[in-house]
Amino acid sequence: MTSFYYFDPDTYLEIRKEVQQFIRGSVRDRVVDLGSYKPVDGVMYPFSISEGSRNNPSAQVTTIDKIEVNVAFQPSDFALPASLKPAQSSNSEKE
Repeated sequence: MTSFYYFDPDTYLEIRKEVQQFIRGSVRDRVVDLGSYKPVDGVMYPFSISEGSRNNPSAQVTTIDKIEVNVAFQPSDFALPASLKPAQSSNSEKE
């Protein structure tokens, strides 16, 4: 895989990434354009991301409405749901 990164000369923010991948023996070119940068807690984030092939770089456009950083969370947010937990065997079954 080969990647080329393009940066804005005034802000030094990434504005484009071109990726060349070899997939099943053929070359695939992909372009990612980044824009609409806004500061969030002192860091610049792109709020617009378009991605596609070199011939159609705007095939998929993602617009981000809100970015939050350092958001508090509970450990239970990452807990395995009860429906996916293995069944607990009782002590009587082990004897």
